[in-house]
Amino acid sequence: MELLGRVIIACSVLATGGCMTSSQSEENVVASSELVALQFNDTKTDVRIEFPEDWLNWNSQTGTFDGKNAGFQVSGKVTNVYSRDMLTVDPARPIEISGNFKNLSADSEATVYLGFKVYDQNGNEIRDWTVKALPGSDTVLSRKCNEDSTTIYVRDASAWQEGARAVPVFFTETDYSDLPNNHLKQSYSQSIRSVTKLTDNNFAVEFTEPVGFDAGVGIGVRLHKQGGALMYAGGSKTLKPQESVTLSGIVQGQATMGMPADAWCPGAAYARLIVLVRSNSEDCKVQFDSIEAETLTENTL
Repeated sequence: MELLGRVIIACSVLATGGCMTSSQSEENVVASSELVALQFNDTKTDVRIEFPEDWLNWNSQTGTFDGKNAGFQVSGKVTNVYSRDMLTVDPARPIEISGNFKNLSADSEATVYLGFKVYDQNGNEIRDWTVKALPGSDTVLSRKCNEDSTTIYVRDASAWQEGARAVPVFFTETDYSDLPNNHLKQSYSQSIRSVTKLTDNNFAVEFTEPVGFDAGVGIGVRLHKQGGALMYAGGSKTLKPQESVTLSGIVQGQATMGMPADAWCPGAAYARLIVLVRSNSEDCKVQFDSIEAETLTENTL
């Protein structure tokens, strides 16, 4: 695959990264606990999807396969498939991910996504909310809290905004060396109900739901954004009926925080390719092929 001369068409909204909302993705993405055991001694530097067995979760209900043209076809409102083979993440090595998509529907639009599911060195999936810190929100607890607390007391919440949809994360470090941080209770409906500065200059922050963790005075705490769980390195595109697109993107380097599209998130050690298809119609049909991730010899930084 040549790096130069490639025509890349990607959705402008996700060209620099981002995640779908919970209604678009989370209820349909297979949980990490359901994955087969990771084979750390058999990871790849290049992955190409050519047959149904190359997908970890392909079955007779998922879709159909055109063996002659090595193409896959799926139908309905929701499809998630991800590769059996895993890439070993090396931030210094540029990886290009790409794939071809076509909406075969006569009158239904379809949105296609191409990216990675990312794992840490122990094989745990890294979810977006464990790395997506809100800059400037780091502080420490001024009173202990417990998992049932809806109000926490902190030294400084001047950067915390009432109404913000965010979750408190505990046992944090100001240099983000704690990321990915799983000391949180993930909730799409969690938000800040009120922020009150007290007479002793500490702050009381009330959340709409219990915070989900026990933590003592002086423990670091910050806010993390809520969102989807995947790294859309190839971007996305909403396809009109009979429209085709090639999605592609290059990943290199490692971010201090967050899950950008063009750099690995903190803690990333392994990755699987993933394709998602979304539509509002059960009659939607999408074809895709040439799904691959390839090591480039040319440094892109």
